[in-house]
Amino acid sequence: MSQVDRPLPAGWLRRGSRADRPLLVAQLQATYQELSPHPIAPEAIAATLDRLLSDETPLWWVQPPQAPEPIAGLWLGWAIDPQTGARRAQLLWIWVCPEARRQGIATTLLRQAEAFARQAGCDRLGLQVDAHNPGAIAFYESLGYATQSIELVKSLTAP
Repeated sequence: MSQVDRPLPAGWLRRGSRADRPLLVAQLQATYQELSPHPIAPEAIAATLDRLLSDETPLWWVQPPQAPEPIAGLWLGWAIDPQTGARRAQLLWIWVCPEARRQGIATTLLRQAEAFARQAGCDRLGLQVDAHNPGAIAFYESLGYATQSIELVKSLTAP
């Protein structure tokens, strides 16, 4: 078993709930701040959580016993696969704190999400990644994820 396939130590992985909403808001804001040159409005994050966070959208946290806060998290949702029309799992968010990266934690979280999705009857897990994040793209491709579509966006505001 390689380092990236090694399970987390016992007690590090816990299932989150809607009660974790404030923590998820804070972590989403931190994630967007790290990845995006443009600030994300807190209201947009809150609206997304109001629409999507439920007992049906699993949330996992990685938190070593002595750590005051989680060092990683993953939030899984559901979508309709455009090719098959079937329900599929959709990665809504994944994050690992910078000090804990490159230790297999994200891989472990994704494997957890994949197993959960299979048990829920899904045969696909989709995700979106920023086109300007080659490290993340390479990571997902190394785990067998492949491009299915490309999202194009055009700003409709005046320059």
